[in-house]
Amino acid sequence: MTVKAKRGRRRYIAVKLTPAPRSRGDAWHAMLAGFRRAGISPERIRLLILDGETAVVSCAHTAVTPVSAVLNGSLGPYTSRTLLVSGTVRTVKEKYGLL
Repeated sequence: MTVKAKRGRRRYIAVKLTPAPRSRGDAWHAMLAGFRRAGISPERIRLLILDGETAVVSCAHTAVTPVSAVLNGSLGPYTSRTLLVSGTVRTVKEKYGLL
């Protein structure tokens, strides 16, 4: 059994949140509420980076479509739009200048 089979393949989604969240917790709670409303279990979804208006979310490769659908629209006080889906977090960081 390969490592990918045990750990699972991940995808990284760059998201723009407007207006910029005051804290990482505010952004994560808004996303959680959106996932729960859509019936998506947030078990394997993580908010990795929040830098101003840009956030990076990781999820399983099988959940990209529903997670992206939730992240394209209204999340409580924020309006969000997916910018990029990638197989590596490095690509997302390079494209949007995140550290």
